[in-house]
Amino acid sequence: MGQILIGLTTSLVSFVAGILFHSAKTRFQSKRVSSIQQRQGQERLPVYARDWILRYYATNGRTLELFSIEAFGALHSVPFLTKPLWCSGEFNEDDLIVQTIPHAKSTVPVVKSILKERGHFMSGVDGDEVWNDLLVCVKGIDDTKGRPRISVHLAEYFQYLSACGALEDETYRAIRNARQGTPLRDRFLSSLEKAKTAGLGAHGLGMQVAVVYPQGNSFRVLIQERSRNVALYGGGLAAVPVFGCQTLDISAQSRVSLFHNFLREMYEELYGGELVQRPRGSVNSSWFYAEEPVARLIAAKGSGDLVFQITGFGFDALNGEVNIAAVAHLRSEEFALREVERMQANWEIQHVTPWDLLGVDLEKCLVNGTFSPGSAFALERARQYIRSLG
Repeated sequence: MGQILIGLTTSLVSFVAGILFHSAKTRFQSKRVSSIQQRQGQERLPVYARDWILRYYATNGRTLELFSIEAFGALHSVPFLTKPLWCSGEFNEDDLIVQTIPHAKSTVPVVKSILKERGHFMSGVDGDEVWNDLLVCVKGIDDTKGRPRISVHLAEYFQYLSACGALEDETYRAIRNARQGTPLRDRFLSSLEKAKTAGLGAHGLGMQVAVVYPQGNSFRVLIQERSRNVALYGGGLAAVPVFGCQTLDISAQSRVSLFHNFLREMYEELYGGELVQRPRGSVNSSWFYAEEPVARLIAAKGSGDLVFQITGFGFDALNGEVNIAAVAHLRSEEFALREVERMQANWEIQHVTPWDLLGVDLEKCLVNGTFSPGSAFALERARQYIRSLG
């Protein structure tokens, strides 16, 4: 009997100890995950890497290759690599984008560790179905003949994350540890000449569009606060819409249209439309053109009430993706106010607010790191566009 009691007591002690150990382990893991998520949340704010990036290019004598904004009596650099040729005059997308169909595909390997670093912002890395469609990426930029041409190819979303995410993560490590080297940046993004070769192999091609319209004696622009659930610049301010470009039918067999991408994102991000690339079995890539909000935008462009103008491009100096800036100018105040009233943000956006495009509040935020670099570029170019109208 005594041996039975001793055995029962030992088992009970072991059982309780196991529960306590599991509970302590769970609390430790929970605190560790929470700490990682908190760090990632801070890192992904646009202001976090801003000063480090500006110092990097200043140290290497490349400040003049960064976009600058004149405000409050001084020039303010933005972590965005560009040159006057890339942000002057008017751009026609058919001339700007060089594409061969079927599109070539990137051979960049997928790096699971980089995907897992973003586990809080994505699901399915460990086996569940997840969005991993083809994105348009930059293969190289040629401006030797006095006009820029952007050659494109395609990469899966995971390939893009593996390439541009590696550069982004390297930057965060260098900020946390001054002794940390930056071999990827030094090799692929230390200057515009190096950036133009798109050596990472999957430099995403995105757009930052400033939606501008008159209201009274001023011009308004739609500004979003990004959701904390997006992997890049979550919680920061940006123009709206911002998006990665895709081909018409998300395959290598169709062309890239920047205006089509703009309409798609307006439909998905600002009008509550369903995902265009999941069109209920439809094989028509422009099926959503008939949907009421998109049909109104297309009609407005045809009548001249909507002007869609590409205003320049460059490299986001954090992760090396290429951003094309554009202004969507709704010229009719009545039409614009009616459309803004109908808009509703999707999950990528916390909220959308109209700002005074030429106001001091926007100007302050453009130069203090509150906006993502690509949006700061697009919004300043939109300000220059509106001023040029007289």
